[in-house]
Amino acid sequence: MAGTTKEAWDILVATYGAREKHKKVKLQTLRRQFEFLIMEESDSVVGFLNKIQEIVNDMRSCGDKVSEQHIVNKFLRSLPPRFDHLVITIEKMKDLDALTFQELQHSLKAHELRMSERRSYQEQVLHARTNGKQKKDSKKGSKTKKKGESDE
Repeated sequence: MAGTTKEAWDILVATYGAREKHKKVKLQTLRRQFEFLIMEESDSVVGFLNKIQEIVNDMRSCGDKVSEQHIVNKFLRSLPPRFDHLVITIEKMKDLDALTFQELQHSLKAHELRMSERRSYQEQVLHARTNGKQKKDSKKGSKTKKKGESDE
């Protein structure tokens, strides 16, 4: 406990001054993480969106005013090459100054869902073709054996 107002003031400065320094250091670390963050080929859109959102929330809790457009631009720059066609379309068709992170999020989730459905359909078709070919081959094999058996 402080005996004088000066001592109380010194305690407050020491306590809260250290917190402000800690916030600044933490904010620098978060900014660095944000700038170097890129989406890996194995990442899902949702997973990467969550990583960005988590870092942005931490930055904002440290007092940084991260703009929506800064987040949108960072996200578009961080996507892997498989999204190049989508990024180009978004950049040409949308006003990036007005595009919100949530709108971008919905567009990319819809794209990923479409691609996932297409892959699933292609896998089903391939599986059906493979099974059909195996059945034909087994029928041919049984016909060949019957012919061979009757020849002897």
